[in-house]
Amino acid sequence: MTMFTLKMAAASVIVGGSVGLVGPPAGHADPFTPAEQQFLNDVRSRQQSYGDPRTLGMSDAELVAQGWQNCRYLATKDSPQRHGINPLVGTYASLDLCPNS
Repeated sequence: MTMFTLKMAAASVIVGGSVGLVGPPAGHADPFTPAEQQFLNDVRSRQQSYGDPRTLGMSDAELVAQGWQNCRYLATKDSPQRHGINPLVGTYASLDLCPNS
C-alpha cells in the first residue's frame, strides 16, 4: 500500500465514524393527544367569554402543561387554585385530561 492509499483509508474511517456521532435528523415534536386537543378546543372556545388575559396569552403547550399540573394537584388532594391554576383551565382539565375526575 502506498502512503497516499493509507492516508485515504484513514481519512475515510475518521469521516465515516464521525457521521454516526451527528445523530438522526431533527424531528417534529409529538402532536397533542386527542384528549389534549379536546381540552385545547374547550379552553380556546371559552376564553373570550371568560375574559382572563392570563389564558389568552398562553400557548397551547403552556395550557396543556397547566392542565396536566391541575390533574396532579387533584390526584394528591391539593387545591389547584391554591397553586395559581386558572379556574377555566382547571375545569376543562378535569373534564378532558384527568383520568379520575
